[in-house]
Amino acid sequence: MKYIKKCALISTAGIIFSGCSARIDDIGYYDRNDEKCVVSADEVYSVLSDSMNNYENVTEYDGNLGMETVKEAMLKIRHDYPDLFWLDSYVLTESNGSSKLELNPMNNYSSEELKKMHRELINAADSLISEMPSGLDDYGKILYVHDKLVLGTDYDKIGAQSGKSGLWGTAYGCLVQGNAVCQGYAEAFQYIMNLLEIECGVCTGESINGSHAWNYVKLNGKYYWLDVTWDDPDFGGEIDTPVIHSYFLIDDEHLKRTRGIDSECYYLPECYSMDDNYYMRNGTYLSNYNSNEVAEILSNKSAQRRAEIMFANSAAYDMAMTDLFENGKIWELTDEMSSAESVTYTNDDTMCMLIIEY
Repeated sequence: MKYIKKCALISTAGIIFSGCSARIDDIGYYDRNDEKCVVSADEVYSVLSDSMNNYENVTEYDGNLGMETVKEAMLKIRHDYPDLFWLDSYVLTESNGSSKLELNPMNNYSSEELKKMHRELINAADSLISEMPSGLDDYGKILYVHDKLVLGTDYDKIGAQSGKSGLWGTAYGCLVQGNAVCQGYAEAFQYIMNLLEIECGVCTGESINGSHAWNYVKLNGKYYWLDVTWDDPDFGGEIDTPVIHSYFLIDDEHLKRTRGIDSECYYLPECYSMDDNYYMRNGTYLSNYNSNEVAEILSNKSAQRRAEIMFANSAAYDMAMTDLFENGKIWELTDEMSSAESVTYTNDDTMCMLIIEY
């Protein structure tokens, strides 16, 4: 259907945070059949990214944009510039073959306020990187940033339930305020990876807990999934342990146990490897349950008095849970276990993950 108005044609779109992730909703009409000069998404991306980096909110174009072009440009900007955190909504006005795109900053922040906040974000990221131990390879850098974000961020349950956008859904909320939902964790992680020149992006989808955002990252020529939010015990609120690594560098099969992926994500890599997975790298990924192998892991981790173990499948995991805890085998595995006054464990049935603290 074609809508015709004598006045300027106006379309609007807003970035809305629903639960934990972002989506773009369109409102309004425009004429798709107009044969006038059409501005490409790449042109819009170039002009708009320069404008946002200069804290300017209005850009004008000699030609028609259309909302699909704007959406494509916005998607690329959000992918390439996770530090440009303040975009809340925008209005597109088209009239007589020209277009004007007006951005509405979050909380109506002024250009001076945005410049100051952007500098705070840059400084926070630089500070985190400067504290990183020297000599780390890319795996070590990814692990360091993952753990620092978990330890330095409180999951914002109120923001997640608000159904609207806020700083809690941005890299600023995560890195500067230490308060974020999944979009904030994911954009903060991507921003720092960008600074470290490690390929990374944000993906969204519908998880078992609702709408969600997480990351992909490229390491040693292969892509992996990583979910900082779900590795933060503060997200669940019931686990008394500092950091979890259930979602640290996992493949498609492990990721899709808990979520589906939006088809409109900017880039969807194929993540087929577990070679650099946290448990693989630490020798605690077990293809089958064997009490002697668990005992060896516990002995190797005796200095920390804490061991994270992942099983390759639910059959091995179920066998371990039954033998170790229902049958009491855990007390017989090592001298430390037999003399321990108490043993606590945290488990994840879906990811076949087990943390034993003793």
